[in-house]
Amino acid sequence: MKEDEYREILRRIEFNRTEPEVLVRLIDSASKKGEKAQIDFRSLRKAAEEFSIHLSKTSFIHTEAEIPSPPTERVTCVGIDGSMFPIGGVGGLWYVPYAIVRIIFPEGDKARPAVDVFAAGVEAVSEHEDYNIKGHAERFMMIGETKAIRTWGEKGTRSIVFIDGPAIDPPALVDEVYVRERAAALRSVVAHSTLLGCVKRSRDSWLLEALRNERAGDFKKEALDLFPSDQHFLSFVFTALRKAGTKGCLYTSGIEVSSRASPVLSAYSEEGMRLVSFFFERDAGTVPLRFDIPVFKSEPLSSQALGEIVSVAATHVLDWTYPKYDYPLPVMLAHEKCMVKEGCAEVLYDEIITRTHSGDPYDQLAALQLR
Repeated sequence: MKEDEYREILRRIEFNRTEPEVLVRLIDSASKKGEKAQIDFRSLRKAAEEFSIHLSKTSFIHTEAEIPSPPTERVTCVGIDGSMFPIGGVGGLWYVPYAIVRIIFPEGDKARPAVDVFAAGVEAVSEHEDYNIKGHAERFMMIGETKAIRTWGEKGTRSIVFIDGPAIDPPALVDEVYVRERAAALRSVVAHSTLLGCVKRSRDSWLLEALRNERAGDFKKEALDLFPSDQHFLSFVFTALRKAGTKGCLYTSGIEVSSRASPVLSAYSEEGMRLVSFFFERDAGTVPLRFDIPVFKSEPLSSQALGEIVSVAATHVLDWTYPKYDYPLPVMLAHEKCMVKEGCAEVLYDEIITRTHSGDPYDQLAALQLR
């Protein structure tokens, strides 16, 4: 049985175990919310159809026919990702199993991926030092991922590098030392390679803001305001194009994100980094993804330079994403190979770290009372 099937069974069990009277009221409330959502969806669908026509006519949205063929010379491709899972909490002490993995495809050979475990271990974190255990664990993991990016860049190997997540990650961390180290890591790769940050769940509205500012006369602000984020907007717009018969991949023109969009973007701008962003969808039924491209240039990018950067990036994304799959192959494998799952973390904690299933019974009792 597949993992998704187990989860579906668990969902049904937990649904059926809910107190019947509570469940009746929840279903009633959900039905009313659903009726309102249907009305909202009709408004969004109508607006998206109008946007799709205009954005296609003005060449802001592109089709697969516009993507150049991939170069005949194959270069090494790399996927980088990290994961962690906090566990424990006995006496305020937590343990964080983590893993940072690089998937390497030598000379672009998709049949020969090599797993490079850059780092893996267990970090101890005390609540007395930081009550935000998950945030602390994420920062620790991101430091490891940044080192994995930097050390790959220092190899000087011409390559295509996919990061699972945004180029600026964590997206809200404005720490002077970390920003400097992250920017230096990205620069070390960009100096000789193409680097793409694959953002699976984008909650920003950079593209919507660009449309409001640069094409104010083309769209009604009220219509754009219906959409809370870029990904939400393009999900509807791309779907409208699919409904009109568009096949293959779809992608947007790139935008250079303003350094004024957030304090963290301003901090990276001070390190000489510009951020180019575009959206890509592989097929009908797949998810629109945002791809971040860090660029280290002092002068603003011309529209021609922006177009060339996105054209090259879209070629690589299409080349490394199989039909009907949401994510590029290096991102998928890096995510899968680095994943520290809940069951793994629990076994590490119970059987190895605290040994609550063996040893002195009084130690077991004390540990279980504190959990």
